[in-house]
Amino acid sequence: MTNFNRRYTIIALGALATIGLLEGSRGVLLPHFRTDLALSATWAGAIFSSGGLGFLFTSLSFGFLSHKLGLKRMVTIGLCLLAVGMMLFTTVEAPLLLYVVNICLGTGSSMIELSTSIHISLIYQEKQSGMLNLLHGFFGLGALLGSLWAAFWLGLGSGWQVPYGLVGVGVVLWGLYYLTMPRTDLPREEGGQAGVGPLLKDPVVWAAALALGAAVAGEAGSALWLPTYLQKVKGLTVGVSAGYMTAFFMGFTAARILGAWVVGRLGPVRSVVMLAGVGLASLLALLLLPGAPIVLPVLTGAGVATGFATCTALVAARYPDRVNQVYTVMYSSGGIAGILTGPFMGWLGDRFGMGASMWVPLVSYGVLMVLMVYVGVVSGASRSTRTAV
Repeated sequence: MTNFNRRYTIIALGALATIGLLEGSRGVLLPHFRTDLALSATWAGAIFSSGGLGFLFTSLSFGFLSHKLGLKRMVTIGLCLLAVGMMLFTTVEAPLLLYVVNICLGTGSSMIELSTSIHISLIYQEKQSGMLNLLHGFFGLGALLGSLWAAFWLGLGSGWQVPYGLVGVGVVLWGLYYLTMPRTDLPREEGGQAGVGPLLKDPVVWAAALALGAAVAGEAGSALWLPTYLQKVKGLTVGVSAGYMTAFFMGFTAARILGAWVVGRLGPVRSVVMLAGVGLASLLALLLLPGAPIVLPVLTGAGVATGFATCTALVAARYPDRVNQVYTVMYSSGGIAGILTGPFMGWLGDRFGMGASMWVPLVSYGVLMVLMVYVGVVSGASRSTRTAV
């Protein structure tokens, strides 16, 4: 690996870890954010999830914008949105304005995430599944530390704004480091094959994209609302519920970091199906048992960990000449799931209780399993007959 490629890899790993730190802190910070602003669960969940709209916008436009602007300009725009958005999000109190500002935050952070992450697919084309799982393993590592990070600052008596804002500074620093690197050109598209149309005609792409969305729903729903569920339904303290979230992200992180080995041993489809089955059983036990052992959130986190990266890698390997369009389709599915899951679970919690809302991630695990079985069957049957697109 060249020195430049090594540095690109470090930047991608660091950026994803820091964005994961933000994700991991949100569930612990949400009750304090909600209390501070006197918000309903629906409003609080909608605001914390509205960044998914920015993520969705970036994902849908990434194939077009990355070729028109280049990756460096994408990161520059993302840095500006993130810096301004963080200053506003931690200072204003109007719910509607916070909703809009968090959309800008989601747009900025996803521009940095996508622009830095795409280098992993370009550098490691022959082993994308394992390397993308490692990359998103660093996201999980950040998420694991995020719950501890948030609990530490809250324990010192600070408001939710301090840990949230400091993480935003970290993402900006990684983006600035990326701007010091030389320009990287994306692969040229084959003549007459511009756009995502060929991908959308492929049933494997549809199934993999929907499976990725289910994985995001399971991950985001658990990460955002599990601490509230543990406090409201199980009667746990803030510190203990933060410990359970730490356990969730321990399993999540371990499964992603070991994803390259797991995928190599079991294959991409089988590994996702088996882990999702373990996660489904563990989450079900966590919801039903009166006293849940700490191993259950560990296995719950591990169960949903490899879906995102593995689904993306499967499609990227299927279409190696249009990796930016692959990221557009796959990340858009994740963005839609991220937008809908948080407020929908908040709405269910307001009307039927947090116990009912936690069945959303449970169902997501099952959907992930079914869709990945379909991907395995269809892609296996068509592998020998598929022509280049």
